[in-house]
Amino acid sequence: FFFQAEDGIRDAQESRGLGDVYKRQVPGIDEAMSFGEMIKTIEQKQFDVVVFDTAPTGHTLRLLNFPEILDKGLQKLISMKEKFSSMFQQFAALLGGQNMDSIFDTIFGNLEKMKANVDKVNAQMKDPAKTTFIAVMIPEFLSLYETERLVEELMKYKIDIHNIVVNQVQVPDDNCRMCIARAKMQ
Repeated sequence: FFFQAEDGIRDAQESRGLGDVYKRQVPGIDEAMSFGEMIKTIEQKQFDVVVFDTAPTGHTLRLLNFPEILDKGLQKLISMKEKFSSMFQQFAALLGGQNMDSIFDTIFGNLEKMKANVDKVNAQMKDPAKTTFIAVMIPEFLSLYETERLVEELMKYKIDIHNIVVNQVQVPDDNCRMCIARAKMQ
């Protein structure tokens, strides 16, 4: 099975009838939706091998950082619930007496389930027996720099990376001045 993160975002948005609205309005929605598609694909267990073709380095690192961001956000929400629950209860009583605790419990229950799934996928991504990352680069300075940065960050996340594919390697050809110049750049 082959999955492209950008296609997963687009498919998820279209299936919900959201188009580009989410992508433009909510910071981090790209990563959230991509991570959601990753979770769904992995949980279905339909394939022996799943390949995720990710976006360039910065987008990939934000995607891999999503579990940490989700955890911090969830902690802030819990803190806000604790600080403002009595105020919300009073406000709810004015509007008809709905029990805010049950509403909060439902919301936080769903967030906790999502976090559990994200943690499960995150643990699987850190297991070298189940996951490896293969970087693909071209033999030019900027690409080399980005790949080095990617490898360092993946090591911080404890994600296995021991292969790098180098595309577009130019072999010098004495009959082609452009080929010689390109080979020197590499």
